[in-house]
Amino acid sequence: MKRMPLPLTVALAIAAALALCAGCAARRPLVPDNIGYHQLQESFGDRDFTPLQGRRILLDPGHGGVFPGVVGLNGISEAEVNLGVALWLRGLLEAAGAEVHMTRTADTDFLSPADSSLTVDLAARVALCDSLAPDVFVSLHHNSNAELDRDMNETQTYYPVGREGADLDLARSIHKHLVRNLEISPAKIMAGNFHVLRNATVPAVLGEPSMLSHPEVEKKLSAAQKQRLEAEAYFLGLLEYFEGGAPFWELVSDTTGWRAESITWRFMPDRGPIIDPMSIRLEVNGEEAGHIFDEDAMTVTWDARDFQGGTVALSLAARNLAGRSMQANRLSLSFCPACGFEHQIIPTTSDHLGPYLFSWKHAKGYPHDLYYKPEGSDSVIALGRINAPYGAMLLKPGDDWSGRSISYITAAGEDLTYMSEGGYLFNRSDARPEVHWHILVDPKNNQEIPGDHWTLRRYPGSDVLGRAISYYLRTDRPAFCSIPDHSAWLEIRGARPILVDALHKTPWQEPCDLPRDTLVWHPLVPELVGKTIVIDPHGGAADTDGTAPMGTPGRELNLRVAERLAGLLRGAGADAVLTRDDPGFVPPEAKILLANETEADLFITLRRATPGAPGWSVGHHYGSSGGSFWGALLAETLGGFAAPDTIPVVGSNAYLLRHTACPAVDVAMPLPADLDSEERWRAPAYQQAVASALMSATAAWFQGEDLLLSLADPRTFISEHTAAATLVDGCDWIRVDGNWLWLPPRRETVPAALLPLPGDQHTFEVRRDDRWELLVSGSGEGDVTRVWPFWTSERRPTNPFAETDATHEASGP
Repeated sequence: MKRMPLPLTVALAIAAALALCAGCAARRPLVPDNIGYHQLQESFGDRDFTPLQGRRILLDPGHGGVFPGVVGLNGISEAEVNLGVALWLRGLLEAAGAEVHMTRTADTDFLSPADSSLTVDLAARVALCDSLAPDVFVSLHHNSNAELDRDMNETQTYYPVGREGADLDLARSIHKHLVRNLEISPAKIMAGNFHVLRNATVPAVLGEPSMLSHPEVEKKLSAAQKQRLEAEAYFLGLLEYFEGGAPFWELVSDTTGWRAESITWRFMPDRGPIIDPMSIRLEVNGEEAGHIFDEDAMTVTWDARDFQGGTVALSLAARNLAGRSMQANRLSLSFCPACGFEHQIIPTTSDHLGPYLFSWKHAKGYPHDLYYKPEGSDSVIALGRINAPYGAMLLKPGDDWSGRSISYITAAGEDLTYMSEGGYLFNRSDARPEVHWHILVDPKNNQEIPGDHWTLRRYPGSDVLGRAISYYLRTDRPAFCSIPDHSAWLEIRGARPILVDALHKTPWQEPCDLPRDTLVWHPLVPELVGKTIVIDPHGGAADTDGTAPMGTPGRELNLRVAERLAGLLRGAGADAVLTRDDPGFVPPEAKILLANETEADLFITLRRATPGAPGWSVGHHYGSSGGSFWGALLAETLGGFAAPDTIPVVGSNAYLLRHTACPAVDVAMPLPADLDSEERWRAPAYQQAVASALMSATAAWFQGEDLLLSLADPRTFISEHTAAATLVDGCDWIRVDGNWLWLPPRRETVPAALLPLPGDQHTFEVRRDDRWELLVSGSGEGDVTRVWPFWTSERRPTNPFAETDATHEASGP
């Protein structure tokens, strides 16, 4: 979202408040006594303060009244210093257009004649937070230590324990500028359980920038200009936090009814960048659940139709592309399914499948035994059993079902996964008259293949079903039904999307010798489909795997890269299994057992390099030729981060490498050594680029080294073959072939991610700001690869392939 410049008077007010101390002073090294508070180290001259406009901020100067806090050797109390810094900070924030409230503006407390405990004082501050509902809560303090060590000084920034979302984002933004401008070391971000933090209902932070017990620090903080310096550091931290936006979820489903077939949330950026699709996590009753993310509408949908009734707790969390976390949206619903059973028999038009479809809708009381009753007969014949409230069944091919009726009874007993004697069952259908059935086949041998859950997506503005629908005929026969005169868009993990227009033709002409209504499944990396890769993000619990200067633990960076690698591998059709998905610790023995239980094909550990070791390195077991080959591939694909010949690939006797049954590697990545490199490693685009390099090497291990010849930047592929203007320049992301997310680098030091793009048939979903576009590439006239806009959120183009393919007469969807 574009930011409007501040009015001149506001800009001048801020400039006057900051004065010359906000100049472009060179970064000073830490002085031996580590007192800090020299001068502001950052420039305000080119900063845009509009992200602070209208933000409601509650400042809490700690202590006051009968609670002086730390009292310095020379008598300066923490309460008065906290208030001085808060007043300076209030002036700066108000000049930038923020709405600022303070828990106190004088040396007072919140005690009452009936209760003079500290708990009452703290509860009053939290109550003010509840009533004001600010965007953030900032509690300002200064520290001491139990031993009253007069030589000790450090910066500590606390966020509420267990709240590692927006609260931690706020703490990191403030901590970063306290460290840069106060120049005190050590500096730590820590989880805290202080009363005002654990009870704050908004993102909250408690700052302890220095130790007032140090006599020289006390001396400096007795001066107004040093209190102002600290306030300026807080101001810059709050500015950075709000520059990233304050995204939130908007519930758009009607949850007041007795039964909802789906629950949908819409992403609201709130002056920040758009959502990072890789970060979406939906939990249903505490377990991670599947969801549908609509790139055009920016919505997340949970399909509730299989839920059998009762109470369900939903929790949805995500981050935007600035890395800013949304507060988890928690929802508790009670479903009261309606009684009744609805069914119909409708004809289909697929001769090779069977002419009749039986569909049902029954919200409770299943499973059912199904029977059919010929007209004029008192006898019934068992047909099979229904195990889902919504579904459909293709009746036996060749049978004449005209004049027959269907009856059912509720029954318990053994579950059946499909109908008996040649009846084909699939779950959760939205059947409509004149359904077209499409069989999905492997292009290598034209044979029907086993399938997974297929997702039916919608085009912007179309009335095609837009929620997740999983179709089965049998476990060995995946099929898809479509509706005449309607376009359709079908996706599955590991395959290029299937796009069909109103006449059920695809942009890419399929072989003419295939059966009618047959669609071809094109795997992105055929040899990777169905393989299992265990990804081990090193560290957990007390093992931080190193800590970056801003306090980011290596274990967190490892997990972020691992999550993105897992997303790419799953998009290629593999089963990616993480040894951990939270900060907890998993013992090495459990990781080995996990690899055994999943019958893993490969095992990869992602960790931080130890001090003194090369920044990048790849280890494998001495006796593993597969590990050695994988290591060489990784050294090549990671060349964008360090020259390939500088990444050592070495034999190792490390425990996990030695004891995994499958080929295994250990990838050591640099631990950020300064603030700039730490910010780079925290950037989603950098994490995605590293994950893309890891995925490409892993795919080449299965597919062969030649796969690396097809690696390309999607922007380059599009720009080289495009026939029309697109949104690629300045885009927020591109989703490649329906499965792989690509993020543009935001700075020159971040290499662009490369993805396998063999051949010329691909799809690219491009998102920029509030616009969306679907591009399709293929061979045009003279077998020249071209890229066309296939669909946009603003217009509905005709099928571009019709211009170059005389046999393809269909117009676009």
